[in-house]
Order: sequence, then C-alpha cells, then structure tokens
Amino acid sequence: MTEQNRKKAIQDKVLAQMRKTRAEIEKDHPQLFKALRMLVSQAHTDQTPEKKLQPKPAEEETVAIDRQKNLEAVIKYAALNPGSEKLRAQLKEFIN
Repeated sequence: MTEQNRKKAIQDKVLAQMRKTRAEIEKDHPQLFKALRMLVSQAHTDQTPEKKLQPKPAEEETVAIDRQKNLEAVIKYAALNPGSEKLRAQLKEFIN
C-alpha cells in the first residue's frame, strides 16, 4: 500500500468515526447541535452578512475543523446545562 493510499484510508476511518460520534452525541443531546449550528451561523453571518449559511447533507460535507472553537462551544453549552451527568461524563472522556 502506498503512502498516499494509507493516508487516504486513515482519513476515511477518521471521518467515519467522527460522523458516528457526532450522530451518537446528536441523538443523546440534539439541543447541543442546535446551539452549535446557531453559533456557527451567527459567526458566519457576522463575517459575510450577504450570504446565509445553509446546512449540507452529512455525506457531502467537508468542513474545516477548528478544534479550539469547537471545544469552547461545547464547554459553554455544558456550563449552561449543568444537570446532564451523562453529557459531562462523555465530555470528560472525549477531552481526555
């Protein structure tokens, strides 16, 4: 297997795992993703007010990931919803 094929295989595995994890979290905490989408939409409209952000189907999307901003958004959401022990445990596992 060539180096390029190995990299592609790893990327495919990572993307599949991310989609699976996102689907599980969204199933357990749909309000979290609603809040995150609102934050992304607001940040996007602040930068380009003439365009509206329209979500794409999950199979077609390619997204640049800003890990720090994602963690900040999730931590902010968790702070605003302190009652969910399951969410807190998942976050602790994910961050560590």
